Amino acid sequence: MKRLADLLRRIPRVLLFTVAALIQVALIAAMVYDRMRILREGTEVKLATRPVDPRDFLRGDYVVLSYDISSMPAAT
Repeated sequence: MKRLADLLRRIPRVLLFTVAALIQVALIAAMVYDRMRILREGTEVKLATRPVDPRDFLRGDYVVLSYDISSMPAAT
């Protein structure tokens, strides 16, 4: 443990901050790249929607979308 502390004391702080910043930028870039890849290479899915309960006295006008795919028929 003491060796690690001595090693960290010898490394300039600017270098440590630079490495930390590069790691953070790399993580953000990886997340952005992942989303861009999904948008570029993903498959478009079109679902039929129908509004459910479009008016509420206390909250005003809003729409909750219900999809046919989100509910399964009961087994008989």
